[in-house]
Amino acid sequence: MPLGGDPLDARLPLALLEAVKAIDTPAAELDADFVHELRNKRLGLSETVLQQIRRYHDAVRARQRIG
Repeated sequence: MPLGGDPLDARLPLALLEAVKAIDTPAAELDADFVHELRNKRLGLSETVLQQIRRYHDAVRARQRIG
């Protein structure tokens, strides 16, 4: 079943990914060795999610919709 619909305002996926990042970000300072391991296990701290957040920020500034 194909998904369809109109493009979304970029603020919606941006808000979702920023919420995941906020939940996955530890409250305390961590040991440097543990940070690398944590980044591999927490979606919100992954480089892929951080890059996508940057793209959505750019889309919001440009008032682009995401399709």
